[in-house]
This record gives sequence, structure tokens and C-alpha cells, in this order.
Amino acid sequence: MLLDDDDVGPALERSGVSADAMRRAVSVRRAAKRSLAARCSDFIGGLRRRADEPSPEERVVERVLQRAILRAGSSDGQPVRALDLLVAIYDEPEGDAGAILRDAGLERYDLLNAICHGLAKGEADAHLTDAHGVGDARILLHNDKFTPMECVVSALKTLFGKDDEGAVRIMLAAHHDGAAVVGAFDVETARKLVADVTQFGRSHQVALRCTIDRAESIQRGPHAELLT
Repeated sequence: MLLDDDDVGPALERSGVSADAMRRAVSVRRAAKRSLAARCSDFIGGLRRRADEPSPEERVVERVLQRAILRAGSSDGQPVRALDLLVAIYDEPEGDAGAILRDAGLERYDLLNAICHGLAKGEADAHLTDAHGVGDARILLHNDKFTPMECVVSALKTLFGKDDEGAVRIMLAAHHDGAAVVGAFDVETARKLVADVTQFGRSHQVALRCTIDRAESIQRGPHAELLT
């Protein structure tokens, strides 16, 4: 069971959902489906054999696997992980497993922040460090494998006033190095911008994340030249 994976359980707990509660919900739904299936399995099975078509459940599984494989393939060819499957299951509108997760109150935003940034529910709003003074606060954009590149570019253009070229450069630097400097601001402006990024991520249900760091603490990665 996917819930027994070493990464899935902790990710759900950080998202504010009990893995044990999920196991109970899965058992209840399975029992209900078995009861229904016992009454009509012969009829439906005969239709399937004649039509030679995959069942609705098989189609759901195919879509989930395709979604997880595509996501892994877009992340530098990394293998599919249990967490990729978890997100793909959540995103499947017709699957029972995704419905169980959503019925438990799990938000995609919280799930992705737990997976991508290790944040517990609510911690995404704790986005400020002890940066202080004027002009010493830099905003860092953090990479994650689930936020579409076009969404990152849109946020950089909308919230930071970057042009197309500048937004793409910052996005690529974060993609390659794990994080990239968006710019330097006075502390109050930086606080507002990071709060705006958090709200943008929540409204789009993606793990888009920026944080504030002191200017002198920023380590420029090998792709930092993209920002110049």
C-alpha cells in the first residue's frame, strides 16, 4: 500500500492529515465497493469481456501512472517516486483514492509544500528570517518539481515586475541550483513580496516558495551568471 511508503506517511502528516485515518478510510471504501461488486460483478464482468475495454478503475490507474511518469520525466529524468504517485492520485478527479484524500481536508498546496519543502501545514506562512535594516534583504526563489515553469515565470512577472527574459533567467537559475536570488529590497518591501508569493502559491495550489535572506549569506550557484 502506498500509505506504507517511508516518504508518503510523513508527507501526509506534515500536510495535516493522519496516515492512519487514511488507512481506515481506504478500508471502509473498499468494503463498500466489495459489497456493491458482489451484487453486480457477473453482469459487469460479462459486458467487459464482450466489449474488451478497460474498466473505469483501470483507466484511472493508467491516468495516474501516466501523470506520475510525465512528472518524473520533466524533472531531469528522475525515477518515479511514491510521492509522485501520491500527487498524481490526488490530482485524479475520478479516482476513489484521490477522493479520500480530498474528503479528509487535504489541500494540494499543503501536500506539495510538505513534499517539496518539508513544511508542515501552516509553516509556508512563516516565510521571514531575522533579516533587518534597510537594503540588506534579498528574496530567494526556491525550486520545486511540481510547479510548472510557466507558473513561476508568471509570478515573477506579476509580483516582481520582471520582463519575460529576466523571469525565465531567474526560473532557470533556481531550477539548476535549487534557489536563485530574485532581487534585493528593503525589509518591509521584501516581507510584502514574499507574502504575495505565498498567496500566489496558495491561490494556484502550487508549492511556489520565496524566502528572505540576508544579502551577505547568499551563495551564488554555478548558474548565477544567468542573473547578470
